[in-house]
Amino acid sequence: MTGGNAKSTIKPKHTPVNVEDVLLNQGFEVGKTIGEGAYSKVKDGWSNLHNKQIAIKIISLKDAPGRYQEKYLPRELDIIRRVKHKRVVEVLSVIECEAHVYIVMEKAVHGDLLGRIELFGTETEKGARRFFKEIIEVLEYFHEEGIAHRDLKCENILLDQNNHVKLSDFTFARDFVSGDKCSTFCGTLEYIAPEVLREDEYDPKIADIWSLGVILYLLLVGKGPFNTESIPKLLKEQTEEVTFPETCNLSKEVKDLIKSMLTVDVEKRATLTDILNSDWMNHL
Repeated sequence: MTGGNAKSTIKPKHTPVNVEDVLLNQGFEVGKTIGEGAYSKVKDGWSNLHNKQIAIKIISLKDAPGRYQEKYLPRELDIIRRVKHKRVVEVLSVIECEAHVYIVMEKAVHGDLLGRIELFGTETEKGARRFFKEIIEVLEYFHEEGIAHRDLKCENILLDQNNHVKLSDFTFARDFVSGDKCSTFCGTLEYIAPEVLREDEYDPKIADIWSLGVILYLLLVGKGPFNTESIPKLLKEQTEEVTFPETCNLSKEVKDLIKSMLTVDVEKRATLTDILNSDWMNHL
């Protein structure tokens, strides 16, 4: 990962607003749109400088809410410039203009983990363990660096040409020190920990563990463990013991591991150390 070396270019107000013009000036060719949100889109492209495929996240400052611009965007840009890890999507350049911010990154040519599940179906326990170990590896790095992701989900776990994990999207990521508590409601409903849903003060790294449990469940079962039609229903289901379809034929070791991560009581929820030392993770 070379995100810490990503360039930041502040362009003058007369910079052309045409996306292709701005990026071409920096040596990046722009392709088709491959993803779109309320105030951002992702396009594919090519970097002449790096001689590789790229993805370009384009954030519209005209459309983005003021709170996002004042709080979340500065955090995201700071974090992607600092982190260095082989399991993090490499950021090649950050270009800041009057109307847009462009985040140019390596393209994960095999898409994301959710797309893989939808295309190929569930993983065997051996296959899931390989992906999960790589996710744990990068999350352990983040937590050691004092960063919580706060939006871990299959859609943010990208896959490179060799199907190795590349963590992405740090919109809600934030720094923390031991004992820090958050109160921000953020993340994706299917993956959000109950303490976040209740809008309690919460430890962001412990909330990340809950999301890990949902990811592992999805890898093995093909759907999430909870109904997300409404927050009250979701909160009720989260307090009940996680169940598994009989057709999945999963080992007791992996079921126990998932349950330990999807524990409502944060004092009893598994830690990264517990996960790494679990019988399932150390299965030969």
